[in-house]
Amino acid sequence: FVQVLINILNNAKDAFEKNKNTNAKYIFLNTKVKDKKVSLIINDNAGGIDKNIIDRIHEPYITSKHQNKGTGVSLYMAKEIISRQMHGEFISENIEYEYEGFTHKGASMEMIFPLYKNSK
Repeated sequence: FVQVLINILNNAKDAFEKNKNTNAKYIFLNTKVKDKKVSLIINDNAGGIDKNIIDRIHEPYITSKHQNKGTGVSLYMAKEIISRQMHGEFISENIEYEYEGFTHKGASMEMIFPLYKNSK
């Protein structure tokens, strides 16, 4: 799970480096509990995921990075770890949100897990 978090945060960092249009760089981590499940939501304002690949980013070898910058397996492996080992869901989408009076665009990664070990 720690590797999943590192991959998501590294992807956001790389997106910030690629998108030089934003001065203020934000990454928000939020949690919520509902219906015996807990969600961890990680949002950034790095511009979002390329719309041409967003539906495929959990497939292996899909990347928007330059060849020497990424292999395209981090989100694939993240989803595998969350779904197979932690019996959860991994949802990725582009978002737009308001913060401190400004509209921000970025990526949202939500991981949903059973709250209790034996519940699915």
